[in-house]
Amino acid sequence: MKRTVRSYLRPYWLTFGLALGQLFFISALELLKPWPLKIIIDNVLSGRPLPWGFAPSWSSESLLVLACTGLVVVYLLLGGLRLLNDYTTIRIGQSMVNDLRRDLYSHIQRLSLSFYR
Repeated sequence: MKRTVRSYLRPYWLTFGLALGQLFFISALELLKPWPLKIIIDNVLSGRPLPWGFAPSWSSESLLVLACTGLVVVYLLLGGLRLLNDYTTIRIGQSMVNDLRRDLYSHIQRLSLSFYR
């Protein structure tokens, strides 16, 4: 069974690799989702400055706007990547089923008429 699936997946290995890459990127973005909320809770609500060297003098309002914008961007990227990943994996699956169907019909056409009695 594995050999059969592998043989039908072989023509689509590059697209399958792309789908796996999309999946890893989606996982990385999922890890970024709580980060803007952490900035809001730790730095905006408590009033502490950011520990990074490039933004010690930012006001709470600008941090809030930046964190909210970052959260929206992360969710938009996640939605777009999930849509692209769904399209890619569905396309691979439908192509594999189409190849299997083509081979099955080809095999049925080669059978002799005595097979159908």
